Amino acid sequence: MTALAFDRISKRFGMIDALTEVSFAVQAGSVTGLLGLNGAGKTTAIRVCFGLLNPTSGSVRVLDGAANSRPEPGVLGGLVSRPALHPHLTVLETVAIYGALSARGDSITRMSDRLLKEFGVEGVARRRVGALSSGMRQRVGVAVAFCGRPSVLVLDEPTESLDPEGVAMVREAILRRKAEGVAILLSSHLLPEIEALADAVVIIHEGKVVAEGTQDQLRQRPHLQVGFDSPEAARRAKEALNGQMIGAESDDSDQRLLRVHSEDGAAVVGLLATAGLYPSEVRHVRQSLEQVFLRAARGHR
Repeated sequence: MTALAFDRISKRFGMIDALTEVSFAVQAGSVTGLLGLNGAGKTTAIRVCFGLLNPTSGSVRVLDGAANSRPEPGVLGGLVSRPALHPHLTVLETVAIYGALSARGDSITRMSDRLLKEFGVEGVARRRVGALSSGMRQRVGVAVAFCGRPSVLVLDEPTESLDPEGVAMVREAILRRKAEGVAILLSSHLLPEIEALADAVVIIHEGKVVAEGTQDQLRQRPHLQVGFDSPEAARRAKEALNGQMIGAESDDSDQRLLRVHSEDGAAVVGLLATAGLYPSEVRHVRQSLEQVFLRAARGHR
């Protein structure tokens, strides 16, 4: 079931198009990863989702609510960039206040106790938020996002500033909500985090969706790794293959290797042989999520 849908969302700031015709959906009981370089439009899309920005055109729909309408309290939870929490309130007061605004079937006390424990901040419950480290404030912000047992969670860099224990707590909390049927949109710069949690991935570049699908769908196109004895031979081979309209790119980690966008190893070797070039290795490999992301973000899709 579609729980969160972006339908041709565009957002313009003056002469700048921050988002252009952005469409994708998040299903109940799944995690959709939102990837993009800095300035790609991820946080703008999330702010539109929460009604913090009005779209120039298009609509966002949460569950079966009206387009661009705010859902009932507690239905949509989330974190937009770094949490903006009142520094003079204690951790317990902060979670209790947000819990009171979004409680759905839970007593505020029971909800607060559960979330403080889940995110490891029960030991600082009586301390003022402004006196906490950035990592502990981030934990409190994530706890606030989870108030009210939301049906849809939208999380913008939830593990930023967290230590390994905090990262593990957030990941486990996300997986628990997914198992409970919650729809989760997760924006993160950490590719291992998206690989570990996301069922589907949406890649945004310069305000446009440039790739989307399940991780398997995005990675399914294999390519050849072709190795040579020297970087000079690899450079000549790249020129020869590109001249034959077969895409070839140097491997950033080893200039003796090429990524060749073909599945026909025999044909590639034959073309290279006619140019007097003989690779030392040819093998099929699947793209990593990092490769998919970087190619899409650079316009190679």
